[in-house]
Amino acid sequence: MLVREKNVDFAQDPLCVRLQKITHQEAHYHDNAIELLFCLKGSVSLRSSHRHVTLRAGDVFSMDPGDIHCVYSDTDNLVLFVHLNIDHDFCPQDMISTCFFACETQYITPLQIKAMYRVKDLMLSLALQAFAPESVCAEMPDSSYAARELLDTLIQHFDWLSFIWDPIGENTLLKERFRRTIQYCLSHYAEKITLSMLAEREHINKNYFSVFLKHTSFDGFNSMLNFIRCDAAERLLLTTEESVVKISNICGFSDPKYFFKHFKDWWDMTPAKLKRWYGEYQKQPAEVMTLSASDSYRAIKEYLCQYQIERTFSL
Repeated sequence: MLVREKNVDFAQDPLCVRLQKITHQEAHYHDNAIELLFCLKGSVSLRSSHRHVTLRAGDVFSMDPGDIHCVYSDTDNLVLFVHLNIDHDFCPQDMISTCFFACETQYITPLQIKAMYRVKDLMLSLALQAFAPESVCAEMPDSSYAARELLDTLIQHFDWLSFIWDPIGENTLLKERFRRTIQYCLSHYAEKITLSMLAEREHINKNYFSVFLKHTSFDGFNSMLNFIRCDAAERLLLTTEESVVKISNICGFSDPKYFFKHFKDWWDMTPAKLKRWYGEYQKQPAEVMTLSASDSYRAIKEYLCQYQIERTFSL
Protein backbone atom coordinates (compact mmCIF):
# COMPACT_ATOMS: atom_id res chain seq x y z
CA MET A 1 0.00 0.00 0.00
CA LEU A 2 1.55 3.30 -1.14
CA VAL A 3 -1.12 5.84 -0.22
CA ARG A 4 -3.34 6.11 2.84
CA GLU A 5 -6.50 7.99 3.68
CA LYS A 6 -6.05 11.13 5.82
CA ASN A 7 -9.50 12.43 6.57
CA VAL A 8 -9.72 16.04 7.71
CA ASP A 9 -10.65 16.63 11.36
CA PHE A 10 -13.43 19.22 11.02
CA ALA A 11 -14.71 18.95 14.61
CA GLN A 12 -18.27 19.46 13.26
CA ASP A 13 -17.21 22.67 11.47
CA PRO A 14 -18.18 23.30 7.82
CA LEU A 15 -14.59 23.82 6.75
CA CYS A 16 -10.93 23.69 7.75
CA VAL A 17 -8.33 26.30 6.70
CA ARG A 18 -4.53 26.03 6.80
CA LEU A 19 -1.65 28.14 5.54
CA GLN A 20 1.47 26.09 4.85
CA LYS A 21 4.93 26.08 3.36
CA ILE A 22 5.38 22.88 1.36
CA THR A 23 8.60 21.08 0.55
CA HIS A 24 7.28 17.52 0.35
CA GLN A 25 3.72 16.57 1.25
CA GLU A 26 2.96 12.89 1.79
CA ALA A 27 0.65 11.50 -0.92
CA HIS A 28 -2.83 10.95 0.51
CA TYR A 29 -6.56 11.35 -0.07
CA HIS A 30 -9.61 12.64 1.84
CA ASP A 31 -12.95 10.89 1.55
CA ASN A 32 -14.68 13.51 3.69
CA ALA A 33 -13.57 16.74 2.01
CA ILE A 34 -13.37 18.83 -1.12
CA GLU A 35 -9.93 20.44 -1.14
CA LEU A 36 -9.07 23.82 -2.64
CA LEU A 37 -5.48 24.96 -2.94
CA PHE A 38 -4.51 28.62 -3.50
CA CYS A 39 -0.82 29.30 -4.16
CA LEU A 40 -0.08 32.71 -2.62
CA LYS A 41 3.68 32.81 -3.07
CA GLY A 42 6.33 31.00 -5.11
CA SER A 43 5.36 27.83 -6.95
CA VAL A 44 4.46 24.22 -6.17
CA SER A 45 4.06 21.06 -8.23
CA LEU A 46 0.94 19.01 -7.75
CA ARG A 47 -0.25 15.57 -8.82
CA SER A 48 -3.94 14.84 -8.40
CA SER A 49 -5.76 12.02 -10.16
CA HIS A 50 -4.81 12.29 -13.84
CA ARG A 51 -3.51 15.87 -13.53
CA HIS A 52 0.15 16.81 -12.98
CA VAL A 53 0.66 20.59 -12.94
CA THR A 54 2.81 23.41 -11.60
CA LEU A 55 0.98 26.16 -9.73
CA ARG A 56 2.37 29.67 -9.42
CA ALA A 57 1.38 32.61 -7.25
CA GLY A 58 -2.29 33.38 -7.85
CA ASP A 59 -3.22 29.89 -9.09
CA VAL A 60 -6.10 27.86 -7.64
CA PHE A 61 -6.64 24.10 -7.95
CA SER A 62 -9.47 21.86 -6.68
CA MET A 63 -9.47 18.21 -5.62
CA ASP A 64 -12.52 16.00 -5.25
CA PRO A 65 -13.21 13.68 -2.31
CA GLY A 66 -11.12 10.56 -2.80
CA ASP A 67 -8.64 12.14 -5.22
CA ILE A 68 -5.14 10.84 -4.48
CA HIS A 69 -2.80 13.81 -4.48
CA CYS A 70 0.49 15.28 -3.32
CA VAL A 71 2.18 18.70 -3.40
CA TYR A 72 5.92 19.35 -3.50
CA SER A 73 8.33 22.20 -4.22
CA ASP A 74 11.98 23.19 -4.18
CA THR A 75 11.22 26.92 -3.92
CA ASP A 76 10.03 29.22 -1.16
CA ASN A 77 6.23 29.13 -1.20
CA LEU A 78 3.05 29.84 0.71
CA VAL A 79 -0.06 27.77 0.06
CA LEU A 80 -3.59 28.29 1.38
CA PHE A 81 -5.65 25.12 1.82
CA VAL A 82 -9.43 25.24 2.29
CA HIS A 83 -11.19 21.92 2.97
CA LEU A 84 -14.99 21.81 2.70
CA ASN A 85 -16.74 19.29 4.94
CA ILE A 86 -18.94 17.18 2.65
CA ASP A 87 -20.63 15.57 5.67
CA HIS A 88 -21.87 18.95 6.95
CA ASP A 89 -25.49 20.13 6.60
CA PHE A 90 -24.60 22.78 4.01
CA CYS A 91 -23.36 20.15 1.54
CA PRO A 92 -25.91 18.42 -0.79
CA GLN A 93 -24.78 14.78 -0.82
CA ASP A 94 -26.72 13.78 -3.94
CA MET A 95 -25.10 16.60 -5.92
CA ILE A 96 -21.53 16.08 -4.69
CA SER A 97 -21.55 12.38 -5.53
CA THR A 98 -21.83 13.17 -9.25
CA CYS A 99 -19.54 16.22 -9.43
CA PHE A 100 -15.98 16.16 -10.72
CA PHE A 101 -14.74 19.66 -9.96
CA ALA A 102 -12.19 21.39 -12.19
CA CYS A 103 -11.57 24.74 -10.55
CA GLU A 104 -8.19 25.45 -12.11
CA THR A 105 -6.92 28.95 -12.84
CA GLN A 106 -4.70 27.80 -15.67
CA TYR A 107 -7.55 26.30 -17.68
CA ILE A 108 -10.56 28.53 -17.08
CA THR A 109 -12.68 29.81 -19.92
CA PRO A 110 -13.62 33.50 -20.35
CA LEU A 111 -17.07 32.71 -18.92
CA GLN A 112 -15.46 31.40 -15.71
CA ILE A 113 -13.23 34.41 -14.94
CA LYS A 114 -15.80 36.19 -12.76
CA ALA A 115 -16.56 32.94 -10.91
CA MET A 116 -12.85 32.35 -10.30
CA TYR A 117 -12.57 35.77 -8.69
CA ARG A 118 -15.51 34.77 -6.49
CA VAL A 119 -13.70 31.57 -5.45
CA LYS A 120 -10.55 33.51 -4.57
CA ASP A 121 -12.50 36.17 -2.66
CA LEU A 122 -14.30 33.54 -0.60
CA MET A 123 -11.14 31.54 0.12
CA LEU A 124 -9.25 34.63 1.30
CA SER A 125 -12.19 35.86 3.38
CA LEU A 126 -12.62 32.46 5.02
CA ALA A 127 -8.90 32.35 5.77
CA LEU A 128 -8.96 35.83 7.28
CA GLN A 129 -11.88 34.80 9.46
CA ALA A 130 -10.28 31.50 10.48
CA PHE A 131 -7.00 33.09 11.55
CA ALA A 132 -8.33 36.33 13.06
CA PRO A 133 -7.80 36.95 16.79
CA GLU A 134 -10.82 36.50 19.05
CA SER A 135 -11.40 40.23 19.37
CA VAL A 136 -11.91 40.45 15.60
CA CYS A 137 -13.76 37.12 15.19
CA ALA A 138 -16.60 38.26 17.42
CA GLU A 139 -17.64 40.78 14.79
CA MET A 140 -17.49 38.36 11.84
CA PRO A 141 -20.43 36.36 10.41
CA ASP A 142 -20.74 32.58 10.68
CA SER A 143 -18.51 30.76 8.18
CA SER A 144 -21.27 28.36 7.07
CA TYR A 145 -22.74 30.93 4.69
CA ALA A 146 -19.42 31.56 2.96
CA ALA A 147 -18.70 27.82 2.79
CA ARG A 148 -22.07 27.27 1.12
CA GLU A 149 -21.41 30.13 -1.30
CA LEU A 150 -18.04 28.61 -2.19
CA LEU A 151 -19.55 25.18 -2.82
CA ASP A 152 -22.43 26.65 -4.85
CA THR A 153 -19.90 28.50 -7.03
CA LEU A 154 -18.00 25.26 -7.65
CA ILE A 155 -21.18 23.37 -8.56
CA GLN A 156 -22.52 26.12 -10.80
CA HIS A 157 -19.34 27.02 -12.67
CA PHE A 158 -16.60 24.43 -12.17
CA ASP A 159 -18.20 21.02 -12.51
CA TRP A 160 -15.93 19.31 -15.07
CA LEU A 161 -18.84 17.17 -16.20
CA SER A 162 -20.61 20.23 -17.55
CA PHE A 163 -21.96 20.57 -21.06
CA ILE A 164 -19.93 22.26 -23.73
CA TRP A 165 -23.13 23.87 -25.02
CA ASP A 166 -24.19 25.02 -21.57
CA PRO A 167 -21.09 26.50 -19.85
CA ILE A 168 -23.06 28.41 -17.21
CA GLY A 169 -25.27 25.46 -16.26
CA GLU A 170 -28.70 26.87 -17.05
CA ASN A 171 -30.25 23.80 -18.72
CA THR A 172 -31.42 21.93 -15.63
CA LEU A 173 -33.19 19.13 -17.51
CA LEU A 174 -30.07 18.12 -19.42
CA LYS A 175 -27.92 18.45 -16.31
CA GLU A 176 -30.20 16.11 -14.40
CA ARG A 177 -30.12 13.56 -17.21
CA PHE A 178 -26.34 13.66 -17.28
CA ARG A 179 -26.05 13.34 -13.49
CA ARG A 180 -28.31 10.27 -13.51
CA THR A 181 -26.09 8.74 -16.19
CA ILE A 182 -22.90 9.53 -14.26
CA GLN A 183 -24.37 8.16 -11.03
CA TYR A 184 -25.31 4.90 -12.72
CA CYS A 185 -21.84 4.50 -14.24
CA LEU A 186 -20.15 5.29 -10.91
CA SER A 187 -22.25 2.61 -9.21
CA HIS A 188 -21.97 -0.06 -11.92
CA TYR A 189 -18.62 0.53 -13.66
CA ALA A 190 -17.47 -3.01 -12.76
CA GLU A 191 -20.37 -4.42 -14.80
CA LYS A 192 -21.03 -4.41 -18.52
CA ILE A 193 -22.56 -1.05 -19.50
CA THR A 194 -23.71 -0.23 -23.02
CA LEU A 195 -24.91 2.94 -24.68
CA SER A 196 -28.20 1.23 -25.52
CA MET A 197 -28.72 0.35 -21.86
CA LEU A 198 -28.18 3.93 -20.71
CA ALA A 199 -30.41 5.35 -23.46
CA GLU A 200 -33.19 2.95 -22.47
CA ARG A 201 -32.89 4.05 -18.85
CA GLU A 202 -33.43 7.65 -19.98
CA HIS A 203 -36.23 6.66 -22.39
CA ILE A 204 -34.55 8.28 -25.38
CA ASN A 205 -33.22 7.18 -28.75
CA LYS A 206 -29.75 5.59 -28.71
CA ASN A 207 -28.41 7.83 -31.50
CA TYR A 208 -29.75 10.95 -29.82
CA PHE A 209 -28.18 9.88 -26.54
CA SER A 210 -24.84 9.32 -28.27
CA VAL A 211 -24.92 12.88 -29.64
CA PHE A 212 -25.99 14.10 -26.19
CA LEU A 213 -22.88 12.58 -24.57
CA LYS A 214 -20.59 13.97 -27.29
CA HIS A 215 -21.58 17.45 -26.11
CA THR A 216 -20.14 16.84 -22.66
CA SER A 217 -16.55 17.37 -21.60
CA PHE A 218 -15.98 13.63 -22.16
CA ASP A 219 -16.76 13.84 -25.87
CA GLY A 220 -18.64 10.56 -25.88
CA PHE A 221 -19.86 7.47 -24.05
CA ASN A 222 -16.70 5.35 -24.28
CA SER A 223 -14.44 8.14 -23.05
CA MET A 224 -16.74 8.80 -20.08
CA LEU A 225 -16.97 5.17 -19.01
CA ASN A 226 -13.25 4.51 -19.47
CA PHE A 227 -12.33 7.53 -17.34
CA ILE A 228 -14.63 6.40 -14.52
CA ARG A 229 -13.10 2.92 -14.64
CA CYS A 230 -9.52 4.25 -14.75
CA ASP A 231 -10.25 6.60 -11.86
CA ALA A 232 -11.45 3.66 -9.75
CA ALA A 233 -8.44 1.63 -10.87
CA GLU A 234 -5.99 4.30 -9.69
CA ARG A 235 -7.38 4.04 -6.16
CA LEU A 236 -6.90 0.25 -6.14
CA LEU A 237 -3.49 0.56 -7.77
CA LEU A 238 -2.15 2.85 -5.04
CA THR A 239 -4.02 1.63 -1.96
CA THR A 240 -3.92 -2.17 -2.37
CA GLU A 241 -1.45 -4.87 -3.35
CA GLU A 242 -3.66 -6.25 -6.12
CA SER A 243 -2.02 -6.95 -9.48
CA VAL A 244 -2.62 -4.68 -12.45
CA VAL A 245 -4.37 -7.52 -14.29
CA LYS A 246 -6.76 -8.17 -11.39
CA ILE A 247 -7.48 -4.45 -11.00
CA SER A 248 -8.29 -4.30 -14.70
CA ASN A 249 -10.85 -7.06 -14.22
CA ILE A 250 -12.31 -5.58 -11.02
CA CYS A 251 -12.89 -2.24 -12.73
CA GLY A 252 -14.81 -3.68 -15.68
CA PHE A 253 -12.25 -3.84 -18.48
CA SER A 254 -12.80 -6.86 -20.71
CA ASP A 255 -9.05 -7.16 -21.40
CA PRO A 256 -5.98 -5.70 -19.57
CA LYS A 257 -4.69 -4.24 -22.85
CA TYR A 258 -7.73 -1.93 -22.94
CA PHE A 259 -7.03 -0.87 -19.37
CA PHE A 260 -3.39 -0.05 -20.22
CA LYS A 261 -4.44 1.93 -23.30
CA HIS A 262 -7.15 4.02 -21.68
CA PHE A 263 -5.19 4.60 -18.49
CA LYS A 264 -2.23 5.92 -20.50
CA ASP A 265 -4.58 8.10 -22.55
CA TRP A 266 -5.88 9.80 -19.39
CA TRP A 267 -2.89 9.60 -16.99
CA ASP A 268 -0.20 9.97 -19.65
CA MET A 269 1.65 6.92 -18.25
CA THR A 270 1.02 3.22 -17.72
CA PRO A 271 -0.47 1.94 -14.43
CA ALA A 272 2.87 0.33 -13.51
CA LYS A 273 4.79 3.55 -14.14
CA LEU A 274 2.39 5.57 -12.00
CA LYS A 275 2.80 3.07 -9.16
CA ARG A 276 6.60 3.32 -9.44
CA TRP A 277 6.38 7.13 -9.42
CA TYR A 278 4.42 7.14 -6.16
CA GLY A 279 6.69 4.46 -4.72
CA GLU A 280 9.75 6.68 -5.25
CA TYR A 281 7.90 9.78 -4.11
CA GLN A 282 6.79 8.25 -0.82
CA LYS A 283 10.38 7.33 0.10
CA GLN A 284 11.14 10.97 0.84
CA PRO A 285 10.01 12.10 4.31
CA ALA A 286 7.24 14.67 4.57
CA GLU A 287 8.36 18.25 5.09
CA VAL A 288 5.46 20.65 5.65
CA MET A 289 5.36 23.72 7.89
CA THR A 290 1.97 24.96 9.08
CA LEU A 291 1.99 28.63 10.03
CA SER A 292 0.57 29.74 13.36
CA ALA A 293 -2.77 31.54 13.44
CA SER A 294 -1.10 34.90 14.09
CA ASP A 295 1.46 34.46 11.29
CA SER A 296 -1.28 33.23 8.95
CA TYR A 297 -3.51 36.21 9.77
CA ARG A 298 -0.68 38.63 9.05
CA ALA A 299 0.26 36.86 5.79
CA ILE A 300 -3.34 36.80 4.53
CA LYS A 301 -3.83 40.50 5.32
CA GLU A 302 -0.65 41.37 3.42
CA TYR A 303 -1.66 39.24 0.46
CA LEU A 304 -5.17 40.73 0.42
CA CYS A 305 -3.78 44.25 0.08
CA GLN A 306 -1.70 43.36 -2.96
CA TYR A 307 -4.47 41.17 -4.38
CA GLN A 308 -7.02 43.97 -4.16
CA ILE A 309 -4.67 46.48 -5.81
CA GLU A 310 -3.89 44.11 -8.69
CA ARG A 311 -7.52 43.17 -9.14
CA THR A 312 -8.71 46.79 -9.12
CA PHE A 313 -6.21 47.93 -11.73
CA SER A 314 -6.61 44.84 -13.92
CA LEU A 315 -10.35 45.47 -14.08
